[in-house]
Amino acid sequence: MFFRMVSLLFPVALLAGADDTNIENTSFGLITEDSGSSSSGSLRGSHLGLHGEDGNFSLMSLAVSLGSDDAAEICAARCKAAGFCCNDWSVGSNQMISCAQACMMQMRGTPGHELLSSQGGLCARTGSSGCELHVNGHSYGFCATCADLTTAASCRHGVADERACDFGASLDLSEEMCAAHCKTAGFCCNDYTIGSNQMVSCAQACMMRMRGTLRHELLSWQGGLCARTGSSGCKLQVDGYEYSFCSTCKDLTPAASCRHGVADHSACDFGCLA
Repeated sequence: MFFRMVSLLFPVALLAGADDTNIENTSFGLITEDSGSSSSGSLRGSHLGLHGEDGNFSLMSLAVSLGSDDAAEICAARCKAAGFCCNDWSVGSNQMISCAQACMMQMRGTPGHELLSSQGGLCARTGSSGCELHVNGHSYGFCATCADLTTAASCRHGVADERACDFGASLDLSEEMCAAHCKTAGFCCNDYTIGSNQMVSCAQACMMRMRGTLRHELLSWQGGLCARTGSSGCKLQVDGYEYSFCSTCKDLTPAASCRHGVADHSACDFGCLA
């Protein structure tokens, strides 16, 4: 099976020749406009989840396009918000995997069942499991002193137990990764729950892909959902999820692509390619 990889560094116009390569092993939801339901059709296989294979679109592909620093910031923020420390993934402690380290492992393609302690995964460590681990070509260390310790029981002495790892391995990072992916490319309306101008934003298209919508069902040059106008309607149901397009975005900028919200279909087209 051949997967066609497309670099996000190229303008969208250069990607017009991209095609879908993994349609046989997927299923999709029938898409209805301004309605409250969707039904399921089948294309010989099971529905794509977070790590969809169509066009090789996944958290890992977005993490690669963004780079480790941006991915690490997202992981650190989510783990800190949950009360965990050791949120610099490059510094671990107590021979345990931190929340941030597990999050980065997930970002880099390690599936949850290979991490979760409840499934005998890598999170099932003790204070004598060793100081280093190699996962998918990346090294992680666990015998240093973290710089962000607090007085909380979960942080006083570093990584307290496997719960930090389990939490990091279970995070759904789709929303943050899509927002970062689109913001880095200069698009706005990066809160996928808020759309504008009756057009599909970059972040909304990215979320549709994360949730299993196939690339050819979105791309404007293939007659997909990105081919909308300023009179296409305020709501859309895609694979059981509702998206709206008639609000005012909070992240507008003076740039032509952002001044009045979603400017045209190029935002949507970019959002579904990674």
